[in-house]
Amino acid sequence: TGGSDVHVYVLDSGILTTHTEFEQRASPFADFWPDDGSEMKPCSFADTNCAMDRHGHGTHSAAIIGGKTYGVAKKASLHAVKIFSDKGECVASKLVAAIDWVEAFGTAPKVISASLGARGVSQSISTAIEDAVESGIT
Repeated sequence: TGGSDVHVYVLDSGILTTHTEFEQRASPFADFWPDDGSEMKPCSFADTNCAMDRHGHGTHSAAIIGGKTYGVAKKASLHAVKIFSDKGECVASKLVAAIDWVEAFGTAPKVISASLGARGVSQSISTAIEDAVESGIT
């Protein structure tokens, strides 16, 4: 099926959802670095500025997942969850909140992709991932 029934939540620097590689399958979902300075902003489907990638990494990651040319799941629905700032910074609390948000409000079947790295082990991140997996998120 090429992932046609799967919802992939890309936790990264956002996604340029209007990119032609995504064939209108990418949408904004949540922005944990909103322009208004609040902690988090849920995105409406039509608000292409919400969770917009101004860094490039999230769009690149989303294209590997579901781009029409080289994506491994060319028909998957892609959802932008912006956890990195436009400068590339991220904090553990935003990652944990994003995982919890997808768990609570995402559409099943759900897959979370988070292409990131950090030093050491964070118990709060480990717990959030374990809880997400127990809830059925892949």
